[in-house]
Amino acid sequence: MKTFLLILLSLTLSNNSFSSPPVTDNHIKIDQFGYRTSDKKISVISNPVTGYNNNVPYSPGNNFQIRRWNDDSVVFSGYLTPWNGGNTHSQSGDKVWWFDFTGLTTPGEYYVFDVSNNKGSYKFEINDGVYRSTLIKTFKAFYYQRCGCPKSSPYAETGWTDTECHKGSLQDADCRLYNNNNPVTSKNLSGGWHDAGDYNKYVNFAFEPVMDLLLAYKENPTVRADDFNIPESGNGIPDILDEVKYELDWLLKMQNSNGSVLSIVGVTNFGSASPPSADNNQRLYGPATTSASFTASALFALGAIQFNSIGQTSYAAILQTAAVNAYNWAVANPNVTFYNSGTIGAGEQEVGSYEKFVRQMASACFLYSLTGNSAYKTYFENNYSQIHLMQWTFAYPFEAGAQNMMLFYASLPGVTSSVSTAIKNAYKNSMKTNNADNLPALINKTDAYRAYLSNNNYTWGSNTTKGRQGIMFLNMLTYKLDTLSNSLYREAALGYLNYFNGINPTAFCYITNMSA
Repeated sequence: MKTFLLILLSLTLSNNSFSSPPVTDNHIKIDQFGYRTSDKKISVISNPVTGYNNNVPYSPGNNFQIRRWNDDSVVFSGYLTPWNGGNTHSQSGDKVWWFDFTGLTTPGEYYVFDVSNNKGSYKFEINDGVYRSTLIKTFKAFYYQRCGCPKSSPYAETGWTDTECHKGSLQDADCRLYNNNNPVTSKNLSGGWHDAGDYNKYVNFAFEPVMDLLLAYKENPTVRADDFNIPESGNGIPDILDEVKYELDWLLKMQNSNGSVLSIVGVTNFGSASPPSADNNQRLYGPATTSASFTASALFALGAIQFNSIGQTSYAAILQTAAVNAYNWAVANPNVTFYNSGTIGAGEQEVGSYEKFVRQMASACFLYSLTGNSAYKTYFENNYSQIHLMQWTFAYPFEAGAQNMMLFYASLPGVTSSVSTAIKNAYKNSMKTNNADNLPALINKTDAYRAYLSNNNYTWGSNTTKGRQGIMFLNMLTYKLDTLSNSLYREAALGYLNYFNGINPTAFCYITNMSA
């Protein structure tokens, strides 16, 4: 693999001491949490040429060092390598240099030092457990999004505590149909997670977050801990499954006796009171829809698979029954929609025909894995060629849910081998060679900040897109699709994590309240 490497000058363990610490300068960008010992470690140094910050230029020296934080001893030194021959990076407006210190593997706390300018980076750590605290705190975002759950010590940090929300009159425990306030329509729809920027709860919007968490549990043994400091911690069930259960329990409440699943719980306006317990608006629900029913079916089925895997068979059986019933209702009622925009909630939750099809495919995929019923296999294999991955032979982050579902199916025992091979090859070829946005972007060093997205992919919420792009590279490792290039896919995925943690044009850590 060709990468921009520094010209190594020296690697020392000297105890040279300096009389004063350098000034921290965010033109010297690092992962603000740090790196594992075997990770690729590249600091990005920037000089803003165009853009809002070009009035603060930076001219780095060529001799850079890594110094130990507590005593200023030099442990690594080398030259900078200009990105793209010294050309300006068009997306950021920056001229960029890379400082590669991958060779430093000794655990400890360090900073990057520009010798000529007497400027340094933020502190970072090298340690194989460096991301554990970050993992726990980012995971707890779901706990803070819980509806109807008090946020109190020791689980909630100071400044973020709150009493239980949406438990008042005509709220979630006494929720009425959006167009009929008659008490006969009352349902207890408490629980679940608030949406990201409002207090509404959308079934269709749960599709990718819940699937992501359940697949993360399946694929990563390191996340199966029971000590993430949520109310359920220590109960013998991995906390990631406890948190998903909080959402699945709400989805079960959203299911009608005929198997159909209601679409939304929300208000007739945005609902912006803060904290959530201050929101006294009446809460309403939208009717059952085909898309919500397929969505819930898929999540129930995948949830049943994972809860079965830890011996929670009674709960898994409840989820399995709910999944089958939701699927059957949706198949029998294929065109039931509800467009809520302007009526209830803060965003349109109804999906188009293709996305509805994706959710039916996901439901069939996970139900086949769960039950072994050949009817689900037949449906999936008769229709998989209509998924965009197969039609376009193009994997990209806006299709992440569909792609994850397809790879899951292709890995199952008992599926038709030609179907499995076709799916794996379509994904592998797009990731490896057929899409310049994927592995070729790493090999060609397309992005100065080592986390490439094309201009068209910087849409609203682009950090979600960045994250999904990183997961696409991890899929190559998870499903062993190109094992000879594993180190490249791992390096590519790590670049997106480093981007979130501070190696980006702004030098922001995009994890809230966790910057250096």
